[in-house]
Amino acid sequence: MSSHLKIFRCCTSSSSGNYELPQVEVNTAGLNFEATKQRIKTMFNKVHLSVSSYDTAWVAMVPSPNSANGPFFPECVNWLLDNQLHDGSWGWGPTDMHPLLTKDALSSTLACILALKQWSVGEEQINKGLHFIESNIASATDEEQPSPVGFDIIFPAMIESAMSLNMNFPQGGSTLKALFHRRDFELKRGHGSNSKGWKAYIAYISEGIGKSQDWKMVMKYQRKNGSLFNSPSATASAFTHSKNAGCIDYLRVLIKKFGNAVPTVYPLDHYARLSMVSTLDSLGIDRHFREEIRTVLDETYRCWLQGNEDVFSDAATCAMAFRLLRVNGYDVSADRLNQFSDYKFFDSLGGYLRDTDAALELFRASEVIIHPDESVLENQNYWTRNFLKQELSNNLTQPHSINKYIGLEVDDALKFPSYATVGRLSSRRAITSYNTNSTRILKSSYRCLNIGNEDFLKLAVEDFNMCQSIHREELEYLSRWVTESRFDKLKFARQNLANCYFSAAGTLFPPELSDARISWTKNAVLVTVVDDFFDIEVSEEELINLIQLVEKWDVNPRTESCSENVEIIFSAMKSLVSETGINAFARQERSVTNHVIENWLDLLKAMLKEAKWLINKTAPTMEEYMENAYVSFGMGPVVLSNLYLVGPKLSEDAVRSSEYYHLNRLLSTVGRLLNDVQGFKKEAAEGKLTAVTLAMIHGNGSVTEEEVINSMKRIITSKRRELRRLVSQDKDSEVPRACKDVFWNMSRFSHLFYERHDGFTRHDVMKTVNELIKEPIILSELQSRKWVVESRLDKLKFARQNLALCYFPAAGIIFTPELSDARRSCTKNAVLATVVDDLFDVGGSEEWDVNPTANSCSENVEIIFSAIKSIVGETGINAFARQDRSGTNHVIEIWLDLLKAMLKEAEWVINKSVPTMEDYMDNAYVSFGMGPIILSTLSELAAIFQKEAAVGKLNAATLAVIHGNGSVSEEEVINETKSIITSKRRELQN
Repeated sequence: MSSHLKIFRCCTSSSSGNYELPQVEVNTAGLNFEATKQRIKTMFNKVHLSVSSYDTAWVAMVPSPNSANGPFFPECVNWLLDNQLHDGSWGWGPTDMHPLLTKDALSSTLACILALKQWSVGEEQINKGLHFIESNIASATDEEQPSPVGFDIIFPAMIESAMSLNMNFPQGGSTLKALFHRRDFELKRGHGSNSKGWKAYIAYISEGIGKSQDWKMVMKYQRKNGSLFNSPSATASAFTHSKNAGCIDYLRVLIKKFGNAVPTVYPLDHYARLSMVSTLDSLGIDRHFREEIRTVLDETYRCWLQGNEDVFSDAATCAMAFRLLRVNGYDVSADRLNQFSDYKFFDSLGGYLRDTDAALELFRASEVIIHPDESVLENQNYWTRNFLKQELSNNLTQPHSINKYIGLEVDDALKFPSYATVGRLSSRRAITSYNTNSTRILKSSYRCLNIGNEDFLKLAVEDFNMCQSIHREELEYLSRWVTESRFDKLKFARQNLANCYFSAAGTLFPPELSDARISWTKNAVLVTVVDDFFDIEVSEEELINLIQLVEKWDVNPRTESCSENVEIIFSAMKSLVSETGINAFARQERSVTNHVIENWLDLLKAMLKEAKWLINKTAPTMEEYMENAYVSFGMGPVVLSNLYLVGPKLSEDAVRSSEYYHLNRLLSTVGRLLNDVQGFKKEAAEGKLTAVTLAMIHGNGSVTEEEVINSMKRIITSKRRELRRLVSQDKDSEVPRACKDVFWNMSRFSHLFYERHDGFTRHDVMKTVNELIKEPIILSELQSRKWVVESRLDKLKFARQNLALCYFPAAGIIFTPELSDARRSCTKNAVLATVVDDLFDVGGSEEWDVNPTANSCSENVEIIFSAIKSIVGETGINAFARQDRSGTNHVIEIWLDLLKAMLKEAEWVINKSVPTMEDYMDNAYVSFGMGPIILSTLSELAAIFQKEAAVGKLNAATLAVIHGNGSVSEEEVINETKSIITSKRRELQN
């Protein structure tokens, strides 16, 4: 079962010297960019895994082989004595900080109590733990709370054990009856099914079955490292009942590695490191860790070849290893994934638990098909897609899922196949939905910083914004280039700069690839212009004139061109080819100009052939059409010019090789067919040929439009997979991998662009360009927005969505980088104060140490109180680190004062009573939520009093009018209020 987280300078030169991109220098030292990178690099060396009080308790219960009256691991017992939390629970965080982990805390606490009771130690800790359980037992049956794996069976079993030890455990009650009923029902249902998945599940939660367990059956699941499912608690229970030597060897290894406590799952190293590689890639920052990633992949490949159990026993790890190895050029067979076919998966522990993480990794792996006979992956794609769709639908009804972001990941994976995504777009989506909270739940909650980490997000945001600032400069420069090239004078030509630059910046985004992006965009713009030139009804003389000029090349455009259109196009082409030649020579140390000219000439001749077919109204054979169409699609000059600028040396033999020919032909064929399938109706209306219309013509009525389109889609799929195989294949390859990636990235862009129902609209393009070029990602705002969702404040329909307004003063006043915690705290408290204000406005216990879910009278109250408890706890922790004293009680007092003041105002409105001005102001400065500072209160009231009065609310201005009995006007009241504001502001300044 899977474990359920420099300074750059860029410029482009021009042969004429007219098109000089302003140098852009981004110094990221002030943002600790390099420091963040180094911290992440060190994480490759060690998997940071939290310990589990639950599993440690079960290891602590293992009796010594020498004496049943003593523990085998006394150090674990001592750890339990030393690590009880202030609220009486055990776990890695108090429940006031993690209100959705109450079931986990109950389970962990009871296990620790049983361990201490078994060895007759820690009476004080036992009593505190029992008090915690008694105060929170109602949460054990709360369907809204996430449950640890096996909770409904293990927790009742531990309750029975506690009762048998004559502990002062709360007897009877509806909660206990419900727990035992639920346990009995699940056991009856499971034994009735007797499925392989159920047997694996029962073996995994063996500690909850005890003496009645079939230990012979359980030991069939023992792994080579001696464990059961890499679970310390299950392994400890198995040793207690079976005395298996492998079990105790596994536990000894754990204690030696982790000290006095153990994690809830071990080992996790392969999964954690592969997750790092996958995450860094999805966030768009993998290029900063190429050496570390290569080391991980080399080690994973060695394990793959050796059949390592840690890789192949877990579906998520195996699928992730397969995907990452294959896309990075390692030779791995999909046959190893056959063990996770649909029926085999559902016969496993992960399948029984409906492990969405594992299914998602299997789905991602199934998309990396590169051979024509990989039915294993075809079938895997089918069942995982259906499973994930179902789970996504179910997830919408589970608002308290501990990993809220899995739904976002699944939705993104289903909407955007890996072959139809653009790097920078998918990176932005990944950044905005990235979950820095690495909390996951097996039999207890745990965290692994290699899986979910704040540094990953921080580096990704800084990197995205750094690249974006460079991209913005480039687009401004390219806009000037379009004007200077006089393309705006060509009325027939599409203004396509934004789309062309999007395809370049979306895939070739690193700062050092500026020349490549500029070249890509310019060539793409020029190809579009030339395509439009051949599409319009110009004379054949002009078309031939342009081709002749390119054939001669060293001629004067002004004197040799037969029209202004030809002169503008040929001048731009000469300038661009010359610029490409100069930039390429600096990298390749040889002249490539003639080869670039050849590509342009091939393109023009192919376009002329299509134009003649149209003029003469002839229908070529499908073979003739495709032989010409892959050239006329226009990728030749765009890709070739770019390849010389992306970095590696590209020899003449490489660009003349059959490998290069096939890469180019596959890319262009896929692009052409995607374009034809998407736009054949529009093209047909204009009398133009496409592969679809030709197939219909030559079919003589024997094939339908649908049949033709489906046939074309099958060809596209086949060619795409063949292209991916060539790109990922390193053996005997003449074309460098960085160059081959350009072909694959362009194919991904083509799929994204054309596979939409009606293609990209102008609105789509501009929205995308704005996201990539103009809209930076603000880390603090992003974190606050995620907090709003995690706190479920977005579910309060009455509450204003006021995050941006709350963040604005925080970022405007507390703006220095080191004050990030202060900005976040300010924003969160402001958002929450707004929500509370709205609650009291819609008419929505002073006792603090209560469980929100069990003691709240409505979901609204539970959400708000949970958020207050969480933010007060967070504030207390952060403040203690700076103040060396606890400020929690004072923060609670402030919130309590605010709530009471808001309640008093609500009672005035409900009872339609009018307080005196003195009573109102004495309460108002508190209810405003800003403490004793009255300035902002009066300013706000003076500006909005008419709106408040219209809905029956009180404010200082309306009160002054009321108590004036008609002797003062509205204008006089506002002026008087402003005078008070001025007075208080001056008093505050002094």
